[in-house]
Amino acid sequence: MNVTDVPPMARTRVQVATLRSTFADVCLLAEPAVVRARKAGNAVLVAGADLGDLPAGAGAVRGAALNAFSMDARARLDAPG
Repeated sequence: MNVTDVPPMARTRVQVATLRSTFADVCLLAEPAVVRARKAGNAVLVAGADLGDLPAGAGAVRGAALNAFSMDARARLDAPG
């Protein structure tokens, strides 16, 4: 999923929280300045059961760092039908 956002990256944080409520493994890919909410930009979110060896780099955020990024965000879920 591609998310275009501006600081403080609230939309991206909600999307991360929403994906994490459903998928076991989530990774955010973005320029470090975008991840730190210092500039507007695009973030690509990748989610699945096991992303395995998804290439890691300066712009890849997973695990504890992703927890910290989305800490205050709440998942946006549809109401039960």
